[in-house]
Amino acid sequence: MHPYFFITMKEEVEAIIHLAERLPDVANEIEVVLVHQKKKQMIARLDVPGSIYDTLKTLKQREISYAEMSHSYTPIPAVGKYLEIQRYEFDRKSHEEIAQGRGVKIPGSIKGNIQTAMKRLYPDYDFTEFEASLKVLWLNNASYVRISPPEKWPAFFGCINKANSMTVSFSTWRSKRMRGTTKNRASFSPSAILRRGFSDQVSEIFQRLGIGVRRSYCLIISTGVHPYFLGNFYVLTQDGKLVEKGSDLFRKLQNELYNTQILSTSSVSYTDFVTNRILPERKPP
Repeated sequence: MHPYFFITMKEEVEAIIHLAERLPDVANEIEVVLVHQKKKQMIARLDVPGSIYDTLKTLKQREISYAEMSHSYTPIPAVGKYLEIQRYEFDRKSHEEIAQGRGVKIPGSIKGNIQTAMKRLYPDYDFTEFEASLKVLWLNNASYVRISPPEKWPAFFGCINKANSMTVSFSTWRSKRMRGTTKNRASFSPSAILRRGFSDQVSEIFQRLGIGVRRSYCLIISTGVHPYFLGNFYVLTQDGKLVEKGSDLFRKLQNELYNTQILSTSSVSYTDFVTNRILPERKPP
């Protein structure tokens, strides 16, 4: 698995043990449940196209606060297919909780490490917003802030900056080579009222366009005023190619992500026309 998998899972020892015990069963079951709690769900399954979308369709009535997905780099022994781990948390904070917690104190070591990484990796960041943004992230998901390596945070702070301008942003570039692989990282951060089913709407877009998500980390953040979605997706096309910036596929993906702010998954237009691929593509103004 990618090293970040073991970082984000370091507080989930029982789930890792359960995964080791049930690994041979993954090939014969639709999914193996590793954690099933009121505010957390974790499953293991085979890596097949559309697997995330299939899971999200079963969670439409639940308000996801955090979603993470990882794939193995090598096939499961004696199975010949790759492993996929999906993790979901259901602990969205209300705007009142965020507004009342602005006086929270974040450990100095955590704040200092993230700030140092930001200065090194994101030198153009406006640090006048740093402490306020970090407090919002901490109040929404302190565990994720605590365990995430500082090098991950520039992408999330970049998303916050763009989200605060009420725009939808999407960027992609070559990431570091990891065991001979190169992927795109796509960052998507709409700032709007998020509906139930929003996550599966985004997943459906990747699936419909033939783009495979190899890893993803998504946070739904309450600010005390309005919510927004911070999503980082590491992607390749289904045939293993990069989504080149400026390509037709890139433009289609950008337009489709923009359209998530227009159409609700519960609308007739979406269910009858978009999912059936009848509605023509619309470009953002």
